[in-house]
Amino acid sequence: ADRQLIETNRQLVKKSIDLQEINEDFRKLSYTDSLTGLHNRRRFEELMRTELEMSHRHGDINSILVIDIDHFKRVNDEYGHPGGDCVLKDIANTLKKTLRKTDILCRIGGEEFVALCKRADKAAALLIGEKMRKDIEIRRTAFGDKFIHVTISIGIATTNEHNINMDSNALYS
Repeated sequence: ADRQLIETNRQLVKKSIDLQEINEDFRKLSYTDSLTGLHNRRRFEELMRTELEMSHRHGDINSILVIDIDHFKRVNDEYGHPGGDCVLKDIANTLKKTLRKTDILCRIGGEEFVALCKRADKAAALLIGEKMRKDIEIRRTAFGDKFIHVTISIGIATTNEHNINMDSNALYS
């Protein structure tokens, strides 16, 4: 009876560990954009709340860069959604390489991305944004035997002593 109880307990512990791993996988999926592998809008909103709370507590400056692919509908119309998806993945990878290790890139939806640049003032955010813009402008995305060229537009918002109490939705919009 003791061996049976020990074996049953071992199986329950294994199933519990398996269930915890599955739950962690589901949690990651709920925060991840399936196309690009970036954080999604839900995760961005959570990260923004946390960072703004930290900024308020410590007086840190943060910037967000709102990035939009110019005339993206044209890409989907001309190359179809597979071409558009290829561009989105390529843009995501290119933007990630431009950011600092502490920055966070999210895909908000469609052709819109947001970069949360921790401890970056407006001047630093402008430099990061301009580097992103130039990197995308010179890039061509390979799609079959064609190359797709796109450009991006970037808006920047920075926390400072005047807006540090602003909530994340107000700063983002």
